[in-house]
Amino acid sequence: MTPCKISGQWHDCVKVPMAKDEEDNEQKKFIPPHTGFAKVYLVRSKANELKSKSQIYIDERLVAILGPETYMAVELTPGEHHLTAKTDHGNDMIWSLKEGRTYFLSLDLERSFWNNNEQIHFKHAPEAKDKIAQTRLVRLQSTKINAVEK
Repeated sequence: MTPCKISGQWHDCVKVPMAKDEEDNEQKKFIPPHTGFAKVYLVRSKANELKSKSQIYIDERLVAILGPETYMAVELTPGEHHLTAKTDHGNDMIWSLKEGRTYFLSLDLERSFWNNNEQIHFKHAPEAKDKIAQTRLVRLQSTKINAVEK
């Protein structure tokens, strides 16, 4: 299980593949994307639905699995991309990325009639960076999404 903190107390949350601490620290420096790419951060900062995993797809490829208080970071080629977050029902968004820009998104789960409803929102950089600083980086599942190979 991945530990997460709720109201100052540590709890066991759902197990998701985590990145190394060095990678987490590097991403929290918010370095701009490599030339020819855009960078996307997606954070699931709330510690609700402790046992629910959120599968994140970009262009129909599984990219990451988020748990409570985790985030992902990926560099993508500019242009249109399709993002899907699936916990129970799924939520989609399509947006066009511009080279050299960094995008901050949040994934919020709301419980409704025994199901999670996923909501993906754009966040302002200062608020998103604050949330990311308090969460942990997950390991990417696929780098075959026009992303920079590391």
